[in-house]
Amino acid sequence: SFHCRATVKDLIGTLEGCRHGAFPVVDASDRFVGLLERSTIMHVLQLGKQYGALSRCPSDDKDKMVPYVEMVRNGHPKKPALSAVEEALAAEDYDKSVDLTPYTDMGCYTVQECASAMRCHTLFRSMGLRHLTVLSDGHIVRGIITRKELVAAAERVEEHKCGGPPAVDNNVAGRGCPQQQQSSSSEEEEEEEGAPAREVAGRRHGSSRRSSRSSSRPSSVLRRRQI
Repeated sequence: SFHCRATVKDLIGTLEGCRHGAFPVVDASDRFVGLLERSTIMHVLQLGKQYGALSRCPSDDKDKMVPYVEMVRNGHPKKPALSAVEEALAAEDYDKSVDLTPYTDMGCYTVQECASAMRCHTLFRSMGLRHLTVLSDGHIVRGIITRKELVAAAERVEEHKCGGPPAVDNNVAGRGCPQQQQSSSSEEEEEEEGAPAREVAGRRHGSSRRSSRSSSRPSSVLRRRQI
């Protein structure tokens, strides 16, 4: 995570050390403020010097920020190469800082650390999320769930359901593989087992009517009288 005001050196070091697509932004009390995408950070670092967004003193860059339209012209939401970002920075720029608050998404979705995996899965699917921040009761960041991690967890659960021991976390949503059914005593029962309820009811009703008719009929096999 990053503080609302971070140094260029810390930002570059984090970008070089990981490939995360987004980072939580926290205030001085480490309380969650919002989510900042990796692409936005890189564009701010690449263009910040031109718009005075990088400074040594917080009061120097007040009301100065990289316009969003300029980031779009620079290719946002695509990420510039990290080497191109480093080329745009001079050696003295690494000691400067940047205010990340104007670029932070403060309305992003979050979940409490006690939330079930089913709820997380529902949010990812219904809202098209890529990142979901996990918070404690005190609004402290506990971690981030990514769509890639959730899909991998769901696949592991499916593997356990299909061939391995039952998974401990059954809250991860996703369709389970069909359980192997025991063979029925007749082919007709197997067909009825997979048929819709209405068809099964009609089929059984017809078979009962046929059985009642056959019981009232005389036997078709007649014995010959010996004369």
